[in-house]
Amino acid sequence: MEREQHGEQAENLRRKLELRELELDGEIAVAARRSRAAHDDALLDLERDRIRIDNTNHRSASATQAQLVDSLPQIVAQLPTPAELKTYQLGGDLSGLSALIGQLTRVLETWSAARPVVEPGSTELDG
Repeated sequence: MEREQHGEQAENLRRKLELRELELDGEIAVAARRSRAAHDDALLDLERDRIRIDNTNHRSASATQAQLVDSLPQIVAQLPTPAELKTYQLGGDLSGLSALIGQLTRVLETWSAARPVVEPGSTELDG
């Protein structure tokens, strides 16, 4: 009887060890899956950033200018408030709207002509 009891205890201990081994294997598998999922998420984030930067690099000049025009209110809101306001008149009568638009057009043309031309397919960011 003692031998049977000792055999049963040994069998119970063996089964507990097998059960614990299976539990640990399951925990390791879950940890490996979580790690792999985190790694895959990081790879997707990197790919998304690469595509976004690639798209930004291949934008046309007109698309970049349109984006800048759209973001002007945000840019102006972030500018510091001037301590004083000085105005300069650069020749001619500026009382009319057409004169003001003409001067702004000349300023933009001068600014656009002074900017370096970025070739399509280059890796430099526009603006």
